[in-house]
Amino acid sequence: MNRHARLRMTRCIVFAMMLVVMSTMVHAETLVRHFQNTAHGLGWLNWIKEQIPRFEAQNPDVKIELSVPTSGSTAEQFMVFIASGVNIEVSELVLRMASSVASQGGYHDLRPFLQRSSKVSFDNYVPVARTAMTRPDGMIWGVPVDLYVVPTHYHADMFAQAGLATPAELGKDWNFDAALAASKRLTIDRDGDGIPEQWGTHNAYTLWVYRNAFENRGAKMFDRDIEPTRSLLNTPKVIEALQWVADLHLVHNVAHFDSGNYSAELPKGIYAWSMGTGPNTSQLLLQANVDFRWGVALPIGGEKQGSYTAVNSFQIPVTAENTEAAWRWIEFLTSDPECIQSYIVHTNRLPANQKFMTQWMRVLQNTPNPPEGVENYIEAAIHPDNYVDILSPHYAYFEQTAYPLIRNEVLQGQRDPRAVLEQLHQLMTARFAGN
Repeated sequence: MNRHARLRMTRCIVFAMMLVVMSTMVHAETLVRHFQNTAHGLGWLNWIKEQIPRFEAQNPDVKIELSVPTSGSTAEQFMVFIASGVNIEVSELVLRMASSVASQGGYHDLRPFLQRSSKVSFDNYVPVARTAMTRPDGMIWGVPVDLYVVPTHYHADMFAQAGLATPAELGKDWNFDAALAASKRLTIDRDGDGIPEQWGTHNAYTLWVYRNAFENRGAKMFDRDIEPTRSLLNTPKVIEALQWVADLHLVHNVAHFDSGNYSAELPKGIYAWSMGTGPNTSQLLLQANVDFRWGVALPIGGEKQGSYTAVNSFQIPVTAENTEAAWRWIEFLTSDPECIQSYIVHTNRLPANQKFMTQWMRVLQNTPNPPEGVENYIEAAIHPDNYVDILSPHYAYFEQTAYPLIRNEVLQGQRDPRAVLEQLHQLMTARFAGN
């Protein structure tokens, strides 16, 4: 073989090797480990499983590995993984836990990804969703998925039989005075034994849990909702708000103290109005096979008319090795129209992206016994007065301490609201000071 022939053969071999290397590179799969939150339920999990092959077909260079905790707390397992340096590209912790992780620097700042994304616009999300995902320093740590917004639900037949305007018909006039007046009219003791068979509402502790009686009176419990630093629990407005809640039981006898889990109360058909459930109420009523008409209205208003709102999201932990692929997966889950439609069908959850809210509403309108005023779910969701959980590492302590004091002492008349709030104020002030 002469010199020119050998050179041509060498070039052919090199070119063939390059093709093999390039082919290997093209078909190499980037692994994205998705840590699933079992608290979201089976519908959510089935949705994720359904979307993996769709995404991988469109992105053949990415492989999604779904990690589903089989026992124990999802949050605890996540923290163990993170502390151990285990690679997780995408997580979906609930708001309180996720916010705590974000405050400790556990997530990537998503602003660079959002700024260059042509598929996900942060501006398309409702104000409360954007607020929930943003730390005080401006860092954005999650892409919102859905909203658990708590408006007013009401028993439409009760209002009609009493000749009363419904909360939806009252609109902005559905305020604290109107709620109390309706409760008095609709609480009925038919056999005169001192125990009503029909109530204005169930245990008013939900008004503390979801803070409606406080936020909409302008009675802030803390200086801010996200990473608060100061207690306002002993201020006059907060005291007045808790007194109003207690009076529903102790003075007016229109709230049923012995009611059970508030998410199960409205289906019983003995309460005129409820502020204990969210967009899943239709499914609760459907499962209970109720036959009464029901409706949705804005929450009870005062200075404001906002709703308590929980926001679920996707996050990219700092342990992620393949952040670009992780972002593509999140983009797909939160922006692909077919994917969002599947999410609505599987979970019945209200999307946090305003572009897709009407799709959810159309599905709800086609269910058996749909609510009147269904559009008020969206009106409630987009309202600028909405607020989120108190997102603080100290809030679990506050909640565990406040529960027995509020529910078992204040609402049963054993202690004065002012005294209990002063006790809680001192405890939280010491907590914020690190004592």
